[in-house]
Amino acid sequence: MSFAILRTSKIGSLGKVGAVGQHIHRTRKTPNADPTRSHLNQFSPGTESTLDRVKSRLPAKVRKNAVLAVEVLMTASPQYFFEKSAEQIDEWKQASLAWANQYFGGTENIVDWAFHLDETTPHIHAIVVPIDPKGKLNCRHFLNGKEKMSELQDSYAEAMKRFELDRGIKKSLAHHQDIKTYYKLAKTRLTSLDKHMLKVETIVGQIQPPTTKDLFNLGKWFEERIRKPLMKITHFIKHLYISKKKLEHSLQDQHHTNKRLRNRIEDLENRLAGVFSRLGLTENDLTNDRLTRPIRLFSKKIHHNQKLEEQDRARLQAQQEADEINKRLVLTHAQPSTDVAPDWIDHPVPMPTPRPKFRL
Repeated sequence: MSFAILRTSKIGSLGKVGAVGQHIHRTRKTPNADPTRSHLNQFSPGTESTLDRVKSRLPAKVRKNAVLAVEVLMTASPQYFFEKSAEQIDEWKQASLAWANQYFGGTENIVDWAFHLDETTPHIHAIVVPIDPKGKLNCRHFLNGKEKMSELQDSYAEAMKRFELDRGIKKSLAHHQDIKTYYKLAKTRLTSLDKHMLKVETIVGQIQPPTTKDLFNLGKWFEERIRKPLMKITHFIKHLYISKKKLEHSLQDQHHTNKRLRNRIEDLENRLAGVFSRLGLTENDLTNDRLTRPIRLFSKKIHHNQKLEEQDRARLQAQQEADEINKRLVLTHAQPSTDVAPDWIDHPVPMPTPRPKFRL
């Protein structure tokens, strides 16, 4: 199923009008456009700039907060154009421009347009100066609230029915993500991937075999040199794997994927494969706990043994302190030897038991 796509953007200053004109006429750098296909683009007749055309159509007096122009973008789902011939695409372009002329008050209001074929999906930019039937600059006549916007979408979808294009879902919560936001998000993810990959490579490079000294305390060596680094590596690798999948999912929606993004992902995959190879792992090991489960079990056993050793040391210390206390009691109550046993032997005076001092 393919959809008819229509988006509008209000322009409130002449500076922005000039910037939009530079974009649609490719007089400024466009990162997502293919320079080798720029010759296929089509533009409205005339040599005047978009800014001059808008100025010539505006009335003499314009409110300070008025909408000077509206940028209308018309296109369809990317898959719709895959198997279409140049003639069929041109027919769709002519029908879209004809609808725009009719809906926005005639060719006088459509002061400029451009048909782009150098990007991922063919699309039309139309610059409309919103002059209403009374001759006033009145954007509200065409775009005023949800009802007007819904009527706009209905009207364009009706005109596109003969091309087997459907209207989008009404009251959908989906939002368009512009190309700048997409590239910014992709750049952020790639930067995060680079940082985590550097951490993984650093940790892997620090893993060394045990020295002779470490052989006398393998538990401590394993804890500090193997378990902790490997747990960090596992965390970073999982993050890398998830981020890589997110990037791949985003790229699936872009049928003409940017070459630079592909090269960066391949580089990350190669570096990640190098880490897997060095550790003797595969991507499946991240899901079946081949790496983390033995580490957790061994760590749990070490922790249990350390706890038993601490308990033994505490009992031994308590026994030694108790023996010391008993010795002091005997020395305190000892008397010179006589033939008659002292009374305190038969009736010993209860002595307070000193509180043992445990060192934790």
